[in-house]
Amino acid sequence: MKILKFGGKSLANGEGLQKVVQTIAQKYFNNEPIAVVVSARGNATDELVILLKKAQANINFQADFEQFKKYQLEGLKENIFEEEFSVLQKLLEGVSLLGDYSEKIKDQVIAYGEILSAKYVANVLNENSIKAQFTDSRQLIKTDTNFGNAQPIDTVSKRNVLDYFEKNLNTYPSHHLDHLYFLLDVS
Repeated sequence: MKILKFGGKSLANGEGLQKVVQTIAQKYFNNEPIAVVVSARGNATDELVILLKKAQANINFQADFEQFKKYQLEGLKENIFEEEFSVLQKLLEGVSLLGDYSEKIKDQVIAYGEILSAKYVANVLNENSIKAQFTDSRQLIKTDTNFGNAQPIDTVSKRNVLDYFEKNLNTYPSHHLDHLYFLLDVS
């Protein structure tokens, strides 16, 4: 199995995203077993940090959040991120009320860049008749509690990933594609 990793700039809307889809499609239609790992699209990580800092400073972040959501939804036929946007809204509101946030909350907010990206790419692929399954790697990759610089717990994570692919590759023996995203910055 090959692991394809795409960074944020290549996943930005437009030509870059089309090249990513073409690359994946070529491997898919050649029946190559692949898994895809994606970073947050465009400037999503930086934008989420700005939203977090505005919320901490009790500066109205809602207009910026709406712009963030608009960009994340660009090109989609429907809002596939209602749950994610709702959680982000609640996290930002909580930070605004407290006027502070922990490294754990920061990691949680920033992780949504990868979550949205993985769901977005999987959705675009499915719309292009490429069977893609979004996989939440938080269920697979377990880390220590050193928030802000968490490290994977190798033995547990490796077993989870191997078990996952063994189960799912047997379920979908041909034309199966999984999308993973990571809580850590994989760039």
